[in-house]
Amino acid sequence: MLSISSSGRVARTIECALRAKERKAFSIGITSKPESRLAEVASEKIVVQIPDVVGVAPGTQSYMASQLAVICFAVALGKERGVLSDDEVESIFYLYFQFG
Repeated sequence: MLSISSSGRVARTIECALRAKERKAFSIGITSKPESRLAEVASEKIVVQIPDVVGVAPGTQSYMASQLAVICFAVALGKERGVLSDDEVESIFYLYFQFG
């Protein structure tokens, strides 16, 4: 289960990770705060860096970072499972950075 919170403090997101833990399910917490409660309760954590972008509201920044984290996770999982080739992965990121 993926739980995503830039601050790692969103109560419902932490609750989801805790429920997964109670049920002995594997969870991944994606956050920009490595010492946050989310990072603490998830089975594993992915710490992302969210740079300040001039002119972009903070909520929009964390939303964009969350979406990017999910896309990167999906692409990595696709590659690991043999669904995506190296060329397809390169093509996905080329398109994202060209037109994203």
